[in-house]
Amino acid sequence: MNKLYNTIIFFYIFYISFLSIPIIHYGTKDINSRDHIKYKLFVINILLVIINSFYVTKYITFFKVNTLYKSYSLILLTLYITYFVSVDVIGYIIYKKFDEELVNKLYDLLKNLEDLRSKGHLHYETFVSSYYDIEPILKSNNANLQIIIDSYLQNLSRRRINNNEYKVLNQNINQTINQVNNRSKHPFPVIIEITKLIGIGFIVSLLLGVFSTKSV
Repeated sequence: MNKLYNTIIFFYIFYISFLSIPIIHYGTKDINSRDHIKYKLFVINILLVIINSFYVTKYITFFKVNTLYKSYSLILLTLYITYFVSVDVIGYIIYKKFDEELVNKLYDLLKNLEDLRSKGHLHYETFVSSYYDIEPILKSNNANLQIIIDSYLQNLSRRRINNNEYKVLNQNINQTINQVNNRSKHPFPVIIEITKLIGIGFIVSLLLGVFSTKSV
């Protein structure tokens, strides 16, 4: 039993150490970038894994689970659940909110751009204010649009704006809105697709392992 317990503890230490890799990787991303959110998700995940490890080891000890097959089926099942909750579910909610806020700010920018064009420099400050409100997010997530707006503002301050430049900017803002609306709200879309293929079978096999009577 002690050998099994030690093996389980070692496995958790290894897994938690492994989770530090994405935390370090995404933690170094710009704080305004969409990818930086993944850092927070893995921090939540690692906290849940620590809590999970405490209760699973208590369960194994209390019910005297003495087989590797049963123990690891239980561990993998609970790790899968903690990942699903912390990264997939919470990640989806945070990503969706991030994209909705970005789209709302882009719509405000678009409205102020149209007011600037139709009503003149009276709306210059309003347009600039709405741009500066979104500039840090664009810099980290949509640098191309930021460059186009910066160029537009420079020409605007020199009174060199023509109808063509307005159309280009208007088109790019609308394209960005469509891209943000249509992109996946999952932090890792590829993993979601893989999970769809193997998820149910994987969970069923783990459940069978947890309730198995095998003595291996």
